[in-house]
Amino acid sequence: MRKHFFEYSLMKKTIIFLSCTFLLFSCKRPKEQIGPEYKVPGKNFALITPLKGAFPTVDFSTGQLESFDALFSQQVTWKLTLTGVSSGAVKTFQGFSNKLDGINTLWNGNHESMYFFRSNEKVSAQLTFLGSQLTFRDTVQIVGARKWDIPNKIVTAINFDNSKFDYAFYDGPADLFPTYKVTYPVKSGVKSDMETATNNQIENVIRDVNGDTIKWERTGSVEGNSLYRFRGQDGIYTGAGYSDYFIGGAGFAKANYFGLDKNPSNVFFNLYIYGTGDPNAKLVINFDEDDDGNKIADNGTMAENYVLYEDEYAWEIPVSWRGWKMMSVKYSDLKLSADGLKSVRGNKILEPNKIAKIGFVLITLAKGGATSVIFDFATFTMNKPFNPND
Repeated sequence: MRKHFFEYSLMKKTIIFLSCTFLLFSCKRPKEQIGPEYKVPGKNFALITPLKGAFPTVDFSTGQLESFDALFSQQVTWKLTLTGVSSGAVKTFQGFSNKLDGINTLWNGNHESMYFFRSNEKVSAQLTFLGSQLTFRDTVQIVGARKWDIPNKIVTAINFDNSKFDYAFYDGPADLFPTYKVTYPVKSGVKSDMETATNNQIENVIRDVNGDTIKWERTGSVEGNSLYRFRGQDGIYTGAGYSDYFIGGAGFAKANYFGLDKNPSNVFFNLYIYGTGDPNAKLVINFDEDDDGNKIADNGTMAENYVLYEDEYAWEIPVSWRGWKMMSVKYSDLKLSADGLKSVRGNKILEPNKIAKIGFVLITLAKGGATSVIFDFATFTMNKPFNPND
């Protein structure tokens, strides 16, 4: 009896299992879309209306937006690539639809590549499709490039584009200065704020250049038509105990950098830096805070005690690579500079909302070394590092 009951139970379970399996594979399950939909153009695909920019000229500096229009005969997967003819800047849009319009191609002048779109630049628009050789083109003109000052998000720290300076430093014996001066003359009307070592005989050796001087990069500067280049040679430190050697520096004051959060964890400083491949090159960026509230960064009377009344924090960047990089640092990660440690009145509290001056210093790690560093487009951003595609 028990045996028959066991066989009956086993048969019943087998039937139930087979029934469930049949139902599972025989019933149609609804399709679930995972990821974007893709479709290549069919045999009779065509553009019903041609690719065309909404505006033949656009001025992003005034907040104007651009978009592109085109109507397709079929829904397809498409890609629109915008390329700056002179800058090499790139912006792309992609989608699955039967048209381009002011929604799926709305453009505020941002970019995805290293380089920025520029004023008075033509932009080539190229429309392509997945799995097809079809290509359609149009051209628009940028009258004014996008402005990047955005309240509570991005603060442009220094307008490099208007300054167009190429700083050449000399940090060596005075008897070599006449030759150096001929090569890099000081032009009247040029203002600088360079701090040098106590025993340095030469100060304020700069050359004012009218535009871009870097030739090995196709577009030169990252943003705008010019950049900053620091170059020079150390020649005075002969004693022991130095791990690096000062060449020169420049400071840029702008009262307070309005719009910065007072929380140092919410503030980032960003800078595009071009390295020449010198393993001994180092760029030091100093941030001077206005601790006493007089709206300026007070300086000491001697170079070795440059900051006597305020806090100064430093970001040291070994620039050993070749080419452009965008570098960012969170303000809360900064440490007091060597001069900041000597400060007798600073409160030793990181307060980015009190920044009154930013200084740039060129260093070589090799005694007597000659080096150079190029940089461009310094910004403060809130809550995250600078992203040119925002």
